[in-house]
Amino acid sequence: LPLKAIPSGGTYSGKGVVNNSFDPKSAGVGTHTITYSIKGSLACQSGEAVRTLVITPPPVLNLGRDREIFKGASIELKGDLGAGYRYSWAPPTGLSDPTAAKTFAAPEVTTTYTLRAEGPNGCIALDTIQMRVITTIHIPEAFTPNGDGINDTWELRGMENYPEAEVSVYNRWGNAIFFGKGSNQRAFDGKFNGEAVPAGVYVYVIKTQASNGYIFRGSVMVLK
Repeated sequence: LPLKAIPSGGTYSGKGVVNNSFDPKSAGVGTHTITYSIKGSLACQSGEAVRTLVITPPPVLNLGRDREIFKGASIELKGDLGAGYRYSWAPPTGLSDPTAAKTFAAPEVTTTYTLRAEGPNGCIALDTIQMRVITTIHIPEAFTPNGDGINDTWELRGMENYPEAEVSVYNRWGNAIFFGKGSNQRAFDGKFNGEAVPAGVYVYVIKTQASNGYIFRGSVMVLK
């Protein structure tokens, strides 16, 4: 910030003063006194002027961690910094109010939102949050691999949305009896190493991605 005083020819002093400018960053947060002094050949030509500057902390937005949301659901996003701030969310798609500190988000696809908050003194704060949209997979609770052509395999619907998905099925002892990967993977047919598995309950784990994906866990019944 440039410092100006009349009459010219004097000197400035105080924390944060650099030549004829004031540097808020070097001064730091707090109340600071800036003094302008001038000396003349006569006593009436000498004097000083004092001004006080208050440096406040910059506004800090914190939208929290990235979130996961099922497609069709909504979640509230909060970025309120108090009175006097103006807010703008980008992109506005899927938001109930893109100009409010608090808004409900219901994106159709995974979206990264940025909130811009401008304070009454012109200071600007920014933060982003990613909303990862999870598309529901239809997971049957049971199937009957008896060769009658009806429900002979464990068909998972909605896997086309997850080209990197991994599907694992375990028996009661925790041994993997099925593993599939990719959106076009073959369905579990109730066999392990070519032999039909016994009727009963088996545990499954479905990962939408090999790493950092959403995980579906549950059990499926193999009926005869």
